[in-house]
Amino acid sequence: MSELNTLRRMRASLAEPEPVRLAAVRSQVTARFDEREPRARLPRMGVRLVAVGALAVTIAAGVTVAQNLGDVDENGHRRTGVPGLPAGPVASAGELAHRAALKAATEPAWNPRPDQWTYVKEMFATSSAGTAGFLAGRPDGRITVERWLKVDGMRRATKANGGRLESVPTTPMERSAVPRSDYAYLRSLPTDPKALLALVYQRSGRAPLGRDAAAFSAIQVLMSRSVLPPKLRAALYGALAAIPGVRLDKDVTDAAGRHGVALYRIDEGYLRTDVIIDPATYAYLGHRAIAVNDHASTGTEGTSRSKKGQILGWSAQLATAIVDRSGARR
Repeated sequence: MSELNTLRRMRASLAEPEPVRLAAVRSQVTARFDEREPRARLPRMGVRLVAVGALAVTIAAGVTVAQNLGDVDENGHRRTGVPGLPAGPVASAGELAHRAALKAATEPAWNPRPDQWTYVKEMFATSSAGTAGFLAGRPDGRITVERWLKVDGMRRATKANGGRLESVPTTPMERSAVPRSDYAYLRSLPTDPKALLALVYQRSGRAPLGRDAAAFSAIQVLMSRSVLPPKLRAALYGALAAIPGVRLDKDVTDAAGRHGVALYRIDEGYLRTDVIIDPATYAYLGHRAIAVNDHASTGTEGTSRSKKGQILGWSAQLATAIVDRSGARR
């Protein structure tokens, strides 16, 4: 049974999840705290096949304003580098994690109020050739999704492509799920990379493509949907760098056209998944899934084919913030 058909069988037994999730959160484990969708729909990004069975450690927290387009100085101008850190390109995954930890040590702790909201804005690539399970052709379209989650975890809101703001209470299941999305749970996560990775492994359970693929995908999903405190963000990079098979690419572009470095893995001999990072600020920029070899998966529903070089999934995290109400961006 191919990994694609495994994903389809699992989806058939679940309630329809919020379409803004990438396929990484379309796993059996995370279905218990999926959100219902707004009116505007996103294509199902089933390309994140490495995440089948993974526990997507989805959290949300933040600072007053933390746009993921780079840090700003006291005059509101974007910084192009981080004072006190080594200059020049990052040479390895381990060095990237080390530099991120040095920067995190200079940043203040975050203490959002319970009545405030986290805010995340993402862009996803779409294809006019179809997006049912993966990008079937050239990524020639884009859709943006904005999400708000109250810091106390009691309400959430979503807006797709600038449409209507959908705000609803979170359910008791969402509020009691582990991992949860509230700031108290976020603060409980270890900021030591080894301890954090051990926790992700523990909660990933058995995954069809193995625990390393599951852990990598779980961490990517965590970063894509969250406003990360600096020390936890650095710990996540350290955890990624410690996963066997993870490598560094010095120039990868996110769905918004921004260049960054990437930590990546290749699974099943063809599916490469990138976590794209700003090399100056160490902010998470987005993800990319790309076929590095031709691949065909055959199951009861037919054959799915991917060509070498085909982008199968692509995103960009455009902004993150702590705001005072749903619908606010700053």
